[in-house]
Amino acid sequence: DRSRNLYEGRAWIETRTFAPVKTSTVQTKMAPPLTSSEEQDFYAPVAGPDGTTYWLLSRVEGQQILSVAGQGLVLLREIDFKNVRINDPDFGRARETCRTHPRQ
Repeated sequence: DRSRNLYEGRAWIETRTFAPVKTSTVQTKMAPPLTSSEEQDFYAPVAGPDGTTYWLLSRVEGQQILSVAGQGLVLLREIDFKNVRINDPDFGRARETCRTHPRQ
């Protein structure tokens, strides 16, 4: 049903391994005050502990446009994922440290 809030986009795929490299999406038919929402997701190879290569989300770039008091307000966001570890042996200990932290 094209009258509903939908996403349109593209995907870039690595030709040798068929891994996702990038996706680009635009959200359409949004409800006010949102008038536009776009996002690009970038993927990068990360080596796992067994030597297997995994393509994981490495960066997100987004833009939303809102209409506030008759003016367009542009919101930009950029998120970088760094120091990604797959099946890190210290994960359980780090999670427990976070759970027992006084600010939790």
